[in-house]
This record gives sequence, C-alpha cells and structure tokens, in this order.
Amino acid sequence: MELIQKFKKWKESNDDEYQMHVKISSAESDNIDEKVVYMEDLEKRKEVYGICEECNEPGTGKGWCKPCNAKRFEKNFKNWTSRKEVIDELIKDSQLNAVHSTKCLEWIPYEKFQNITHIIDGGFSRIYSATWQEGYICYWDIEKHDWNRIPEQVALKVLDISSENTSFLNEVKSHLQIYVSNIVQCYGITQDPNTENYAIVLKYCRDGNMRDYINRHENHISCELKIDYLLHISRGLLYIHNYEKIHRDLHSGNILFDDGIPYISDLGLCQPVNYEGQEIVYGVLPYIAPEILRGYKYTKAADIYSFGIVMNELISEEIPYDNDTDDQFYLTVNICKGFRPKISEYTPKLLADLITKCWDGEPDKRPTIREVVITLKAMKLKNLSSKQQIIQQFKLNYGLLLDGHSIKPSEQAVLSEDGDLDISLYEGQPLVYTFVNVHNSHINLLNFNSGNHSIEGSQSSVISINFPVAEITYSADLLANFMEDESYGHLFAKKILVGGKLFIDDLKSATSTQNDSFKFFLTW
Repeated sequence: MELIQKFKKWKESNDDEYQMHVKISSAESDNIDEKVVYMEDLEKRKEVYGICEECNEPGTGKGWCKPCNAKRFEKNFKNWTSRKEVIDELIKDSQLNAVHSTKCLEWIPYEKFQNITHIIDGGFSRIYSATWQEGYICYWDIEKHDWNRIPEQVALKVLDISSENTSFLNEVKSHLQIYVSNIVQCYGITQDPNTENYAIVLKYCRDGNMRDYINRHENHISCELKIDYLLHISRGLLYIHNYEKIHRDLHSGNILFDDGIPYISDLGLCQPVNYEGQEIVYGVLPYIAPEILRGYKYTKAADIYSFGIVMNELISEEIPYDNDTDDQFYLTVNICKGFRPKISEYTPKLLADLITKCWDGEPDKRPTIREVVITLKAMKLKNLSSKQQIIQQFKLNYGLLLDGHSIKPSEQAVLSEDGDLDISLYEGQPLVYTFVNVHNSHINLLNFNSGNHSIEGSQSSVISINFPVAEITYSADLLANFMEDESYGHLFAKKILVGGKLFIDDLKSATSTQNDSFKFFLTW
C-alpha cells in the first residue's frame, strides 16, 4: 500500500485476479484461473497497473515501468562489475528487459551480507544463510530518486567449482526465466573474495524443506492444507513445464517452506526438453522414474512421477521406501518392476487415484502437470466455514453420481456444503452401523444412537465398524442442492473415516432399481 499511497497513478493490482506483471509469452500463464495482461495491451496495462509518474505510459507490472527503469539500470552499469563478462551480460540483459522487480538480477558485493551462517552441504554446493540489510529492489522512489529496497534474509548457494567455470549460470537463467510464483526467487549473484567461488543469492525459506516442515509441525496438517500445498507445488512445476523445461530432481528436499507456503528450489539440473547433452541419472532414488533408471531420456513425465512420490509423502507423512533403502540395487530393480510406496488408507480416493496415475510405470499414461493442477484445484474448496471444513474432513472415499437415470460410481465426487452440521461428544465407545431405510425415503449412512447403540429403521445392512469419540451429523437436501437440468450432482456416500450420520433427503424420485443400486454401493 505504501507504493500506491505515495504515487497515485500506480494501481494496487489484485494478486488473486492478476499476476504481478505483464506477460511476454503464454508460457508465463497457467491459463487455468488467472487473468492475463499482455505487453501489447496498453489499455489493460493502464487499468491493472496504472500509469508511470515519469513517462505517463502504462506500467508493465505493479509499481514498475520497464522503459524508465531500464534507463536507470543502464546508467549504473559503469558502477559495478563481476569481472566476468558472461556474468555481467546476463545481469545487464535481465535489468534492461525486466517488466517487474522479480525479473531483474543484481551483482551484489559480498560485503553487503552479514551474519553468514553455514546451513547444509549439497551435492555440488554449500548453502549459507545471510542478512542482506540493503535488500532487494522493490520499486523506484521518484521522491528520493533511489530504489526502494526491502531488507531480506537470503540463502547463499556457494558453488564448489572453479571461478573459471560458469556452468552455474544455467541455473540462474532458469530461475530468471521461469520465476513467477511457487519457485524460489533468485535475487542475483555474488562472489566470496577469499575463495573466489561464486554464489547464487536466493530467497531464504525459514521453515526448511518439506520433510523438515512435516517433522516440525506440532499439530496435525489437515487434508485441506495438504491439498493447498500440493497445488502450490504443482503450479511451480507447471511454470517449469510451460517453459519447455524439466526439473529432473524433484523431491521433498528440494521443496522448501516459508511462512507456510511451499516453493520449488534447486534448478541446478533443470534442462530444456530438447536437451541433447549426456544423460546421467541424478537425484534421489525413491523419486526417480523407472524409465530413467532404465537409461531412457528425461521427459516431463519423469517430473510427474517424482511429483506423485512427493504427493504421497506429504499426504501420508511417511518417507518413501523408508524400510527398503538399504539395498539400492534391490530397490532400483523393484521400482522398475512396479513397486511403489504404500498409499495410506486414510488418503481420500481422488488423491489416491491421482497419485497412482502420476507414478504409473508407463510415462504416456501419466497426466500432464496441467491436468494435475486442474484436478487439485477442483479438490480445493475455497472460503469454507469451520463447519464446512469439518464436513470435508469426513474423507468420504467413494462417491455416487445421480444423473437422473441411474446411480453409478463417481470419480469426481464433491460434497454438498449447504447442509447442517451437528457435533456431540460420546462418553463411551459407540457402535456404528450402515443401513438403508427405504420406507421413509431417507438413506442413512453410519447411523447410530448414542444412548443404547440401537439401529433406527426396520431394514438394515449388516455393516458394523468401530467409531470413537464423537457423533457428527450432517444433513443436506440432495435435490435442492444439485437439481439442475437432468444432473443432480455428485455425492460422497460410501465410507466415512471420522464418522457420523449422513442423511440424504427427498430421494422419492428414485426408482426401485436406483434404490437397489444405491444399497449395493453402500455394501463393503
């Protein structure tokens, strides 16, 4: 808000509606639910980002004018150098073409960093945290005639390579090209004057990697939150694939959390889809696709396999193949034969199906990352009340589809959120029964009485399961919620993990055949 209050012609873009800057190409958009502003659309740029105070032209991003800022950067070229032409050219090119602050790099003198602390050693680098008091560029302050900067805690990725080796620039270029969101931001490059090793300056993620985040989380991570995390991660992978690149090293150690938001990191092995260099198997074995283990070329489908393993690890909170990693050769052979981590019985069916598709042994049968994002987005229910969150946490693993003509299994079941929820605690351990009461047109799922454990209704199935702690009753009028044309919608209706009592009203329009089908699917 500070920027908007100081410079009235700029506009505060709504992050939920538009991204922070214009798009140069369609690769920068996931084309799923975001509103896009292209560089050539001057009117839309003016509407979304406002007007530059200096040249009176539409902005190219939030608080950013590419032509004006390019001139400022260019005037400052004479005041810095990395002493390596290829590095200087990369940084200069980014500054001249930046449409937003997140799209420009800087050469950052090493003395700008304080409190440099070693964190961890990687395969080809050492990671340090540091305080960058000056901070990264946010926007140009026309009153102070200087950059407005935000102090930042950063990560320094120090490359264990000769100062003559500039291969690390491929990683920097990938960050610069791909970064939109959900990928760790790269601020620039520096060099340790003592060792002369170069370091990439990156966003520091305070919560550590995904495995650290799971282990340190004091409370249970809800399924809703996990789906949200997976949506963030999948969007990051979508941007990588949209630029026709492959990450090639996606695993829980390369997914970092900061303030509860996951980011894909470590683009060191990221290469174009048409990469013709020597194919060497990199990465962490449990996350490597079987076709790569057999010596085939990396494809986007290999990333999807890795994402499937990550999905299951996050949902189950279990390390993949935790008891099978002692013999790497044995595990490699078994993975190629189809051995996969166990999917937790508590995993909602839609997620379990998606995981299974992602780690399919045949690359061509795996979904694209766009399809994954769309599926996860469909699972995420927005703006839920606390009662609605409890309703969704029933984790009803199977669904039925009522299409006006028949009742059949649903692969994309959704739960009506307009019903009433009532919760009461039990003093003892109740029994839970599943049955269908046809006489009063109610279908009762997991129906029980807390006082005497009796079954309500005269016609019952034989299912009985344990049900601890609480009675959760959810009532909804199915037809009123779903009647539209001839499609009545989808209904979860087979298994409740947490438990409760689910009433479905007004099924009088169902035929006897439909009722028989409904009863059949309630039997397990």
